[in-house]
Amino acid sequence: MLAAGVLLTRCDEPTREDWADVGVHLGGAGAAVTGWDALRAKGFTLRTPPPLVVVLSPSAMNRTVGGVRIRRTARPFDRSWAPLDAPYELTPVVRVPRALADHALDVDRNATLTVVSRALQLGLCTIDDLYAEYRTGPRNRSAGLRHSLASVMDGARSVAEATAARRLAAGPIPSFELNVPVVDASGRTCYVLDQCWRELRAAIEIDSREHHSSDAKWQRTLVRHNAITRAGLAVLHYPPALVTRRGSTYVEEVREWLTARADELGVPLPRSRGVRRPAPGCSPEPVCLPGLRLPAA
Repeated sequence: MLAAGVLLTRCDEPTREDWADVGVHLGGAGAAVTGWDALRAKGFTLRTPPPLVVVLSPSAMNRTVGGVRIRRTARPFDRSWAPLDAPYELTPVVRVPRALADHALDVDRNATLTVVSRALQLGLCTIDDLYAEYRTGPRNRSAGLRHSLASVMDGARSVAEATAARRLAAGPIPSFELNVPVVDASGRTCYVLDQCWRELRAAIEIDSREHHSSDAKWQRTLVRHNAITRAGLAVLHYPPALVTRRGSTYVEEVREWLTARADELGVPLPRSRGVRRPAPGCSPEPVCLPGLRLPAA
């Protein structure tokens, strides 16, 4: 017996899916799985699970039964049912923004930013959705979600981008912009640069094959990078693992590269520091490369 009125009819140990069903049963009308398990049901690939499945309930008491924690909440939440042939199939789960906000209560900042970035990249929620969850949610243990929202609103789309921007802004590096669009002579946006030094016509891209959903997208990215370089923009590429692990070495390499780029162009190295942000409500001004020619797809 897993709980009052709930029997496991198999001989093996109960799974997380079993405990999710127990929690929804005990949570009563309107209960739904949230956090790590709800994200997994929505298709996220996540690492080590937390000890307990978390189920939200609008009416049940707060309690822990076996492998599930039932949490009463007065905050409304929408729910849907996990599809067939998926983890937690036909189990009610909360929407991605609420699941992510609840998951952030139990993990560190980097883990939160990873999931936030992935959700936004896949179009599973918007920044406004997540901000609404942060604004109406608990303040205790909300630092991870707050940090992640600040990073993505500042232009960072991954943990590595946020780490790189933070380290460069704190080091002896000329001021730079984030997520700057590159346009051709017709004004068509052809690419978006992770970090850009406009006066030096230089940029850094933090990217890897694992951040692309297919080999075809990865190859198209490489083609665009090569076209941008041919059009006169110097681009330095870093894999995410190197940025997050090398720290001061990475910053020094960038400083030396930008100094050499300034010498190459015969222009002074800008003295300003930090991230250069557009005016509130505005997007970064595009970098125009009239000679940019992208090959046909």
